[in-house]
Order: sequence, then C-alpha cells, then structure tokens
Amino acid sequence: MSDSDFDITPEPSFWTWLYRGFDETDPDIALSLIEKAYQMAVQANASARDLLYIRHWWLQTLIFDKGDIGQALDMAIRAAVEARKPAYLNFMQRICIHQDVIHAYLGHDPYGYSDLIEQSIDYMQAQTENTTFQCRYCMQGARAAFETSIERWDRAEVAIDRYIEMSQYFSHHLRSAYLHRCDLLKRREAWAELLGVAEAADELCRKDLDEYRGSLATALAYQGLAYHHLGDEEKARKLIRSASAHAVRYKNIISSDYYDTMVDYYHLVENLPTAIRIYDRQIKGLEGLGQTYWEARARLLRARLLKEHGKSILKEAPIITELAQKLQRPEAILTQLDQLMASGSTG
Repeated sequence: MSDSDFDITPEPSFWTWLYRGFDETDPDIALSLIEKAYQMAVQANASARDLLYIRHWWLQTLIFDKGDIGQALDMAIRAAVEARKPAYLNFMQRICIHQDVIHAYLGHDPYGYSDLIEQSIDYMQAQTENTTFQCRYCMQGARAAFETSIERWDRAEVAIDRYIEMSQYFSHHLRSAYLHRCDLLKRREAWAELLGVAEAADELCRKDLDEYRGSLATALAYQGLAYHHLGDEEKARKLIRSASAHAVRYKNIISSDYYDTMVDYYHLVENLPTAIRIYDRQIKGLEGLGQTYWEARARLLRARLLKEHGKSILKEAPIITELAQKLQRPEAILTQLDQLMASGSTG
C-alpha cells in the first residue's frame, strides 16, 4: 500500500460552498451552491444561528438575483417565524430575515400587503435605530423601495433623502439610493438633475461591474433619457445602446425602472416595435416567478402603449385580469385596465 492511498482530501465545509455561492454571478449556479451549503450544514448539525445565516443569503439570492418571489416568500415567512425566537434576540440576521420578508412582499404584491409592509418597516427600524447593525441602512432602503413601489412620492422623497444622507460611506447603499432618486427625478422631469444623479450612480456601479451590471444598465438608461430631453440625441442614443448591451449580458433580474425608462426613450423617438420588445423581454423574465403585481403592471403598460398606437388589446385584457385577481387588492390593476378598455376602441 502506497502513501497515496492515505492521501484523502477532505470535502470542503459548508462555509466553503456558501462562499462559492457568494462569488458566483449566475443566479442558478449560486442557488445550487447555497442549497448544498445548507444541506451540508444540516448534516453537520450546525448551530441554529448558522442555519439561519445561510437561509438569509439563500433568500437574498432568490429575491435580488433570481427574482423568484414565488419560492422566496414562503421560505422567508418560515424563516421569520424562526427568527422571532428568544435565542436570536442579539443575532443580526434576525433583522435581515425580516428585511427578506419585506422585499418578498414588495416583489409579489406591494399594494396588497402595504399595511403589513409598512408596519414591518416601522417595527424593524425601531429595533435597529440605536444599534451598530448595518441593517439600519437596509431597512431605510426598504422604506425607499416601498414608498416608490406604491408611488407615494412625497414620502418617497423623504425616505430617499434620508437613505442618501445615511449612506455616504457605504457605496452599496448609496448606489441604490441614487437610483431611487433617479426614479423620482424622472417623474418630475428634472432632466439636468437626473443626469447628474444617474452619472453618480454609474460611477458607483462600475466599482463592481459583475455585481452591479443590472444597476449600471438602469443608470445608463436614465442618462440616455436625460440627454434626449436636454437636446443631445447623439449621446442619448449611445447611452441607450450601452444600457441595452449591459442588460443583455446580465443574467440576474433587472428592476422595472430599467424597462420603464428604456420604453420611455423609444416611445419618445417613435420606435414602437423596440418599445414593445422591451416590455416583451420584461414580461418573459417575470413569468413564473411569483412577481404577480409587477407582471400585471408590465402587461398593463404594454397594453396601454399598444392601444395608444391603435393596436388591439383584446388578447391582453384577460391575461391582465387573471393576474390582477391573484392580488390582495386587484383594483390596483383592474381600475386602470377598466379605464383603458373604456377609452375608445380596443381593436
């Protein structure tokens, strides 16, 4: 028997698999690595805190990278029930888990669960206000995301301003805060200011392009739209093309802000086929992921664009209605659909 017969390399620990998941840019591969880490941790009789830590990052990947809210929501609720136990009182991830629940509800049905989301944010911000936990930045980000999602713009402005103020030394959060600010400025048609904030977000995104390529695509789209309104169409076209190129290369879910802004641009330059293709791409990416409100919204906006250009929306209306009826507050979509259907010929 040779010495090599005893040269057995031990299998990596569950932490190794988890960290490999952190480094992976493909969300499906990352999820498989994190799931393996969790299974190994269970087999190794890891502590309850270690298991909760892994579940938090599993949820983060499902929600923010894959966008699979259907799978994340049930897992997040079960994890939150576990995190309320006294054993986790001084464990930072108990707050992170509640943040996961908030974002899962935001991804599924922000209007339908608005009361629950707001109460949860209020409670968790009170829990983190006088702590050193970085979760307080995440919770402020959740508030900004919530207020913009349900279009309470006055409250959104206050939340975003506070988020920017808090995040000056944390580029991850500052990038997110700037993009929320861009959404607000676009709606105000403050094009020069939008350009400046979008450029600042762009710079932060480029510090970690693999992680933030989707955010970069959104920042570039905002810049392109701003330049169009400021009268520099050459720069606008260049930035819009760059935004599209980055979005195509990005394997993770991209926010609705990217799609809305790209459609805004192509609508303004009267390129309906491209605008429709952008919505088609968004809808295809949302199907089957449990992002019920956002899919219904994308289909509604697509139908509105079609009708504006004299196209039929008779095939669209039943699909939108079916999605809306799955929401806690279907009227968030159905009221707008009824108004659209009543506004002249539907084709």
